[in-house]
Order: sequence, then structure tokens, then C-alpha cells
Amino acid sequence: MAWRYLGKLMMVTLIFMTACALVYARSTGDARRGVGRTRGEGFALAALVVGVVVSFGLYVGFKNRTGAYQGSPAYYMDPSQADAEYALDRIVVPNGELETPPSQVGDMVRSALVDYARSLQDLVDGYYIADRNYNYSFHNALFLRNTPVLPDFRRAALAKIAHASQLAASADTEEAETDPLRGFVNEVKAYVAFNFRRAAILERKTAEFERTKAGLQHATHIYEGEGKIVGIRLLDIIDKHRAVTAAPALAPITRDFMTISRAVHDKYSKRIVGF
Repeated sequence: MAWRYLGKLMMVTLIFMTACALVYARSTGDARRGVGRTRGEGFALAALVVGVVVSFGLYVGFKNRTGAYQGSPAYYMDPSQADAEYALDRIVVPNGELETPPSQVGDMVRSALVDYARSLQDLVDGYYIADRNYNYSFHNALFLRNTPVLPDFRRAALAKIAHASQLAASADTEEAETDPLRGFVNEVKAYVAFNFRRAAILERKTAEFERTKAGLQHATHIYEGEGKIVGIRLLDIIDKHRAVTAAPALAPITRDFMTISRAVHDKYSKRIVGF
């Protein structure tokens, strides 16, 4: 199991280090080193404590420096890019009375919302293709593994994202005619547009990362993190407009959108970025 999941290079390294430690332990005793047991244990404890403190300091320092997340444009992990995230306060929730729109308008709105949700679903699916295959490629190079990788996976992922963008564009002509519902549709429209602008940034950045094998790690982490944050922010928007999304009278219009949105969130909900 260790061989399969860690890789040959890692296993050989661990076996070699363990063997060296065992040889050293057998050939070297406290008496030969001229260090008493109490003094030796005290020194080891002090070295451990200092190591932990220094390690924690380096972790805090590197995590909070400018461009913290391995050179990627991950605004949600980089303190210097806090203004780059989608701002939930950019669209004010309308205070108008919630009304059920006419049947024809309701069908138009439902269709637009479904297209928006599916565009985000296809977007995240494209991220997932890139994320997993960049991950496999990175570990194949680092640990001398042979995990199968989807042929030309970058092209496949970008094609999926391009299709998602077209689907979102086709929904942009549909608008609601009732204030609270219009506010919700406009928010979803703005969020979808924001994510496709982000997708263009990721495409350029990952092309730069591919120049080195080590850069494949940055590529997988940024797509993995982006896939996760898309779903998280989407649920935040749904909660913000809960007067619409939780209204029983509007359920026929919002139900499919809600179902697809939860699937978008669940795609990465149990994933920890970087693992």
C-alpha cells in the first residue's frame, strides 16, 4: 500500500533512512559518545522544542507573506489579493414585495437559472479534469509513479470550460421582471461572469506553471482550490437571497437551480486543498 500511494522514490528514501538510523543506533551508545543519558535526553528535548518553534514561525511567516500560495493567483489564500474575490455586497437585495411572475416569465427565468447553474457545473467539471490529471502528472514525475493520465487532459479541461462559457452566454438574455427575483438572477449572472474571468486567469497561469515539472503542483492546487471556492461562494449567494430561494411559491422556478448548485458545491466539499 505504501509503495502504491507514496511511490518508489519515496519508499526507497524511507527504507534507506531507516536502515541508516538502525545501524547508527546499534553502533553508537551514550557511553561511546561521552554524553550521559540525562544530558543527552535533555539536549534532544531542547532540540525538539526549538525545532517546533522555528517550524511554526516559518509556517506563519510564509503563509502570510505576499503571494503566499506558491505563486498562484489564489485570492482566497493570498492576503495581498483580498479585493480580488467576488464581493457579496456588490448587488443589493431588492426590498420589493415578492411576487410570483406570470407563467411565461417564470419559464424564462427558470431556464436562465438552470443554464447558469449548468455552466458552473461544467466549469467545475473542467477544473476537476485539470486538477486530478495535473496531480497525477506531478506525482508521476516526483515519485516515479505510473498513474494513468487522461491523454491531452489540458485540452479536454479547457474545452469543457469553453462549453460552459457558451452555456452561460446563452442565458444572459433572460431576465426576471419582479424585483426580488431580478436581484437574484442578476447576482447569479454576475457571479457566473466573475468565474469565467477567473477561468481565463487560471488558463494563463497554468500555462506558465507547465514550464517545469514542479509547476504541475501549482497547477493542480490552483484548480483544486478554485473548484472548491466556486461551490462555497455559490451557496453564500443562495443564502443571501433566501427570500427568493426559500420561497415555496418560487420553488418551480428555483428548484432545478438549487439542485444543480448543491451538486456543484458537493464536488469539492470534502476535499482539502493541497491533498
